[in-house]
Amino acid sequence: MRMKKFQLLCFVTLAVVFFWIIWFNRSAVSTISRDELLVDSPQQNIFLNHDLPGKKPNKDASSKNKSNSVVAILDLPTNLNSVDLRGWEVFGSEEAMLWAGRKETESEDERPTPALTFKDRVFYLNEMPFRIFSGAMHYFRVVPEYWMDRLKKLKACGLNTVETYVPWNLHEPSPGIFDFKGILNLRKFINMAAELGLYVILRPGPYICSEFEFGGLPGWLLADPHMRVRTNYRNYIKYVNKYWSVLLPMMLDLQFTEGGPIIMFQVENEYSSYGVDHNHVKLLLYMMREYGVRELVVTSDNVFQLLKDHPEFDVSKYALNTINGHKIDENHLEFVQKQNQHFPIMVMELWCGWFDWWRHDHTTGNIKTLKKTLTYLLDHGGSFNLYMFLGGTNFGFTSGAANLTRYEVVTTSYDYGAALSEAGDTTPKYFLVRDELLKFYKKLGIPYLPEVPPNLPKASY
Repeated sequence: MRMKKFQLLCFVTLAVVFFWIIWFNRSAVSTISRDELLVDSPQQNIFLNHDLPGKKPNKDASSKNKSNSVVAILDLPTNLNSVDLRGWEVFGSEEAMLWAGRKETESEDERPTPALTFKDRVFYLNEMPFRIFSGAMHYFRVVPEYWMDRLKKLKACGLNTVETYVPWNLHEPSPGIFDFKGILNLRKFINMAAELGLYVILRPGPYICSEFEFGGLPGWLLADPHMRVRTNYRNYIKYVNKYWSVLLPMMLDLQFTEGGPIIMFQVENEYSSYGVDHNHVKLLLYMMREYGVRELVVTSDNVFQLLKDHPEFDVSKYALNTINGHKIDENHLEFVQKQNQHFPIMVMELWCGWFDWWRHDHTTGNIKTLKKTLTYLLDHGGSFNLYMFLGGTNFGFTSGAANLTRYEVVTTSYDYGAALSEAGDTTPKYFLVRDELLKFYKKLGIPYLPEVPPNLPKASY
């Protein structure tokens, strides 16, 4: 009899624990609808009152805030392989130059002007020459309590821009369940950067790579046995459309043209290394524009051989080609010039280190190569995004993996041999970058940079 009572007590206890876990998980994840998410009170556009280089504050931007209105899911064309991108040629192309001379009587709504443009291999931010000196810092790899410390160190390093990916699998862990709270509060991160006068490069994928689980794609996509990710497979595009109908409207009032800090968006990621559907990136570009993205859109690729063999993958008419690598030289300049005489040199990923696999030695990257590449870019009018400025941590089970010759898993640490360590401490690489940028700024009459914040004390828990 006592044994039966004991078994019953154990059963009741397990049931209580089981239902508590379900309740806790449901409350921990922001299970909110599109309507509830998008009508949340937006933060004020901090950049409206900032006197920034090249900034012409838009006094009416707050009245055109897009984040407080529900945006309908985009009606996609029947033929996903044939979208109309006319009118969205990137500035700097011959077509864009012709458009820039349009009659004043034409409607401004036909094509809003991005704040960041380019001509003769020079970026212009609101018509003033501009160089992008960016550092990669992924908000989802750093706890929010440390965001401000890391961003202050980024600015003190001499960088003027912060870049981040946006991981779909974290923001939509289950179909229709969206999470933008805590470490996933993207708007808070962007506004924090704006408080420091930093610009923002946003890379919303939908595929991001970044050595992240499934490249940032949700695993639940594979519930469809016929799923073909990173293509125009209709079911994949349907889910991308739903996700972007939440994410992109949240970003519209944070664009530079609306008084926010975002000056650039990237579509997809290194698609040339995948390259199975040459219409896919064009469709994503179309969707971005239809959802209201007005800033300059770029791609990030190592496209030398791909475009030589497969010219159909070239979308440079509608998005600026940027390049990735750790050694940038005259060969890259020549390639960019062949693409378009106006295209500036933009290294979206200047690799200052590398990620680690389990069972392998820690990779730090060659500091001499970094110095040589930085010097070359600074001397030849280049812009760059230091990947990574701060690597951070792959929390939980979010580390990516590869299965080429054998199955390899990325470590929990995403230190990357970055300018800041995983713990946020400055490194010799940090001061190398800072010294090179300070030399550059002194030539412009800027004698000093902000003081470097001290490293935070450490403790064992």
